[in-house]
Amino acid sequence: FQLVLMPVPRRVGGFRAVDKTRSSVSAISRMTRRPKVVALDLDATVWEPELYMMTDHTTLKPLRHASGECYAVRDGWSQELSFMADAQRVIQEVSGWEGTHLAYVSRTTEIESAHLAISSLHVTFCGKTKQGKTMEDVASHHEIYPGSKIGHFKSLREALGVEYHECLFFDNESWNTKEVASTLGVCSVHCPGGLTWKAFERGLELYDAMHAFFEEGGSKRDAKKMAHATVR
Repeated sequence: FQLVLMPVPRRVGGFRAVDKTRSSVSAISRMTRRPKVVALDLDATVWEPELYMMTDHTTLKPLRHASGECYAVRDGWSQELSFMADAQRVIQEVSGWEGTHLAYVSRTTEIESAHLAISSLHVTFCGKTKQGKTMEDVASHHEIYPGSKIGHFKSLREALGVEYHECLFFDNESWNTKEVASTLGVCSVHCPGGLTWKAFERGLELYDAMHAFFEEGGSKRDAKKMAHATVR
């Protein structure tokens, strides 16, 4: 594949501004098969720090702009949790795709705090007259509880009525991505540096290639061998 790197969007007052004049013309424009589900891990993939690393994750409160949008949450010891890498930009992109579900899939033990962060952090913002949408607003489904990601995806498959090979998954931990790729055939991208635009594009390319393989008569068993990639 030819991998085209996109410029990192600048921050505007705590948000990552998406420059529409520089929107992706690479993997997205070449994409012929769109995932039915884009599933994202949370800790160290979408946001940082990981919830368990915060001094007191039970005291999280939103930090907001004058217009009302939340750009971070802060605990009682002034430690902040916010979007990392290009996660906000990716969520903005996927939330605009018709026919694609956005799901959060996390093994965190800090379940209540994760839901508070999801319902607080804004991924879009509309200025002073109209408030934007939160991570909660743009998602179709959550699987947030300890345990194997295999269990998460089995529940997700049942809830959304999709097949495993119709999902695209991003996680910073390789054992999670390798497990669901090799066992279930979920197209998975290990992104140890968090959800970057580079990792997102590589995932789209991988998903496209996997489905082209199916259409050419490839077996699901062989497809599982190509269902995983690491992007650093």
